Amino acid sequence: MTSTTIDQTYDFRSLIAPLAEPGAIDGPLVEAAQRRNVVLDQLFYDIGALGLEECDWLVRERNRKAAILVVWPKGARGPVSIRKYPDHGALSAAPGAPVTRFCVAGVGGSDLGAAALGRNLADHYGEPVGAIVAGYDLADVVGEGLGGWLLLGAVDRWRSLIDDWQRWWLGPTDAAEVPAAETLYRLLTDPDRRIRSLFAHSRGGLVLAEALQRLADTGAAPAREAAKAIDITTVGAVMRLPAGFERAVQFLGTLDWIGQVNSHLDRAYRPVPGAGHHLNSALPLHASVDALLAEAAAAGSVRSRTRKVAA
Repeated sequence: MTSTTIDQTYDFRSLIAPLAEPGAIDGPLVEAAQRRNVVLDQLFYDIGALGLEECDWLVRERNRKAAILVVWPKGARGPVSIRKYPDHGALSAAPGAPVTRFCVAGVGGSDLGAAALGRNLADHYGEPVGAIVAGYDLADVVGEGLGGWLLLGAVDRWRSLIDDWQRWWLGPTDAAEVPAAETLYRLLTDPDRRIRSLFAHSRGGLVLAEALQRLADTGAAPAREAAKAIDITTVGAVMRLPAGFERAVQFLGTLDWIGQVNSHLDRAYRPVPGAGHHLNSALPLHASVDALLAEAAAAGSVRSRTRKVAA
């Protein structure tokens, strides 16, 4: 299923206007960065999959780190088929069947980008998807001042060495230091929820890797074993995932220089010919979420048949 392109007569500047209202976002530095990030996410994510009322609502929301947006297929729940929950506990208390598919967007970490990615997945699967909001706060502003997320890959590789030493010397690390990773960890260890798939884009892959590493280090055995059956897909950054997650399928566009800088290129991944870092179907050189999910599903079927033959 292909997302529809957003109405070309729509003025994107109207999406940004609500963010200029006094008090909309705390702190001038964070406010300016979040305004910019909403613009970035309009470019990098397939916001044409969202309705205009949904876009208007999303840009008025505070981009709270680690919140969860439950996104239904377009129109399934009316003109705004999205619900927001502040944390794992609020989502678990919500009525209805548990959501079993989740995603984490990257780039600007806005509600708009998270919802657009969630809608792509919801339309593909024909069911609701939980989109974890990476968010953006003062710590991220400071981080950009120290080199930005374009250097995130090099920092992550260096941190991997530090983490290995810390686990050997001091014990497991704590995903609570990354709020979105803490939310994902709680979802992974929720005994009342069986997660079927996880999808991460760009720096959302770091959130995914952090949560899985904490699970491997400290999670109960049943949760660890259940997680190994999850269909995991990443695009835009090749992550170093813990041992045992061979079901993960990682993609990287051949024109994605941002992703290449931020990736562990010694890990197995599938190149996406002619694709850059963005998932916006209205722009050329995008990576198609539908096509990636179809290829990942086909790879999973091959692995399943191989295991049966080997048995």
